[in-house]
Amino acid sequence: EKFSARIGGESIIEPEATGFPETLYMAGDNFGAWNTSDIVKMTPIGVAGNGVFWSIKYLTNGKFVQWSTSTNGADSFSSLKSNQGVEIDAQGRATVQKSSYYLIFVDMNRKLISFETPEVYGIGDCFGGNEYQFALADNKFTAKTSAKGNLKMFAVSKYNDRDWNSMEFNIYNGKIVCRGNANSEMSPVPVASSTPIELNMADNTANFGPLTPEKDVP
Repeated sequence: EKFSARIGGESIIEPEATGFPETLYMAGDNFGAWNTSDIVKMTPIGVAGNGVFWSIKYLTNGKFVQWSTSTNGADSFSSLKSNQGVEIDAQGRATVQKSSYYLIFVDMNRKLISFETPEVYGIGDCFGGNEYQFALADNKFTAKTSAKGNLKMFAVSKYNDRDWNSMEFNIYNGKIVCRGNANSEMSPVPVASSTPIELNMADNTANFGPLTPEKDVP
């Protein structure tokens, strides 16, 4: 498998890394201790074993984050060679200066951790075929559809040059479900026009109006 990237302004085709762990977890003051139900399982991007993961979570000023490939934190780390948008505290642990939502991107092959301002978009017929950026208000990401049709959503990272659906997610039974590295398409989610969408990334829940019956979706 390969993905496109840019070096010096020129597009190149870069092969996916292999041989890295297929799972990555987060713990620490922001979430909870290792070996508890409070740790966060990050979402893989691209091909399984390339060592690339993402998540959007609320991080609190001064509270640290750790990562591990196991739930017990035996191999935990809190920084890598390149730490972008990350504050490193006196104990060498990743934290932030400002409490807010962050898109957390980890690339174990490139030895990169990035904390970014999150960007979440909706696409599909329900947004008139355009990309529509969700607004962040009261710690929730919100949008309203402009037409009836199928809903699709995705997040972006400036360090991910793969296709948009490599960071795709949707809402099923009130829960935010990410595509991860699945090869199959995510099941359609039909919605009505003027449907409000509210995403709570802190606990991966979502609320929106009634779904449009599939027979009524053009």
